[in-house]
Amino acid sequence: MKYSGFLLIIIFFLLHRANSQNITFQNKIDIYVQIFFKSNNTAFFSYLDSNYHNSVLKIENKKPGDSIIVRKITSDKPTVLSNSEIINNRIYYQLFIGFNDGDTISFEFNNNKLNYIGKDKRNYIVNKIFGKIDLFKKDKELTIQEVTNQQTSIENVRSKQLNELANLIFLYPIDTCSINTIKKLIDLYYYYDLFKIDFSKDQTKNWVNPNYNKLDSLDKKTQILSTISSQYSNSIFYYLIQYDAYLNNSQNTDIFENVQYLDPRFYRTKRLNGFLLDFIDLKTKTYEERERVLAKLKDYMLNNSEPLNYTKKMIGSEVNKASFISFSNKKYSFSDFLKMDKKIIVFDFWASWCEPCISEIPNYKRLIKKLPNVKFISISLDKDSQKWNEACYKYDMKFNSFRILNLTENELLKYFGIRSIPRFIVMTNNGEVLSDDFYRPSNLKFEVDLKRILEACK
Repeated sequence: MKYSGFLLIIIFFLLHRANSQNITFQNKIDIYVQIFFKSNNTAFFSYLDSNYHNSVLKIENKKPGDSIIVRKITSDKPTVLSNSEIINNRIYYQLFIGFNDGDTISFEFNNNKLNYIGKDKRNYIVNKIFGKIDLFKKDKELTIQEVTNQQTSIENVRSKQLNELANLIFLYPIDTCSINTIKKLIDLYYYYDLFKIDFSKDQTKNWVNPNYNKLDSLDKKTQILSTISSQYSNSIFYYLIQYDAYLNNSQNTDIFENVQYLDPRFYRTKRLNGFLLDFIDLKTKTYEERERVLAKLKDYMLNNSEPLNYTKKMIGSEVNKASFISFSNKKYSFSDFLKMDKKIIVFDFWASWCEPCISEIPNYKRLIKKLPNVKFISISLDKDSQKWNEACYKYDMKFNSFRILNLTENELLKYFGIRSIPRFIVMTNNGEVLSDDFYRPSNLKFEVDLKRILEACK
């Protein structure tokens, strides 16, 4: 599906933060997928990226002979990858887990068949427990009667998998952390089956849910959705929205409208952002429909978002010593920035080598024009002044653009602990920090909350 220009405002703000020799991720996990190709072919793996968006890893060998290809995905938690294959005209998939930073999952692609050849006991255990999963069977939404009838079967599958895990780790000992990760995947698989009910049907109106305690417990203990990255997590999240709407007596069939019933802990989180992106991508078919959905999203953010809750602390006096150079080669200190003529100041930390930063520039420049009562200051972390100059010319970022002179000793970077970019900080011109990690310009809430801040500061 081709994305419209309007859809980009959602997509851009879900991009990964930059990584470089100077700026690093926190809690980053790099997982490698290695394939020994025996002929030209293509393998696909589905996974949930670090922004909770359904993604596909495509690994293609264009050469006729043997070839080894390695691809990397980056996450912030153990990540489940699935690979599908057709057997007797039915689609089945297998699960694999990248448990830790640096894990490599190895396969051989021969005679149009992908085979796992890794020596990792953990993924051997995962495949013994889950085997090949029938995609058609698992994708069916169950009716109330079906899930009631299948309850014992669903419970038995979970018990069987936990028992098999206990037997396998006795034969093939693995670390406790990996055991807990596999247990969480078993739980996700269980709840995925348990939740697979269409709560929008008329038959649910007077239905007393015999499994209410289990479903309600999961709603209150949502950590399972954020401690392991799996596409089951997103499916469960989808059903949670339906279930919460059902508990609130909503018969609305539009899942987007039912977001309002979600547990408040999901608001302003990447989990909800990733779900909304998937929803817009999968459920809207035309340009006009996307505009309508995005208008709803903006209205929702304006009227249903949490109250503003900013740090509102005065910045430390040591930051005033931080030094910068302007595009016109004039030296500035941080205290000079606070002498700006606007009450609200937005600091944009970026660099010419940071692709997510560059992606934010069109929205950033658009909002500079749209919010004339806000002062926008761009601060580059480029070491190379020439590359910074070239980027400023290329992207027309010369106005109110500055570069940090000493990256290792700059007091501002130390004060805010800036280790990844892009990063946006909002302050008043009297030195009061309102947010030390604000939304990106591609996030609708960037504009929404800045307007609310301006209104509150009148």
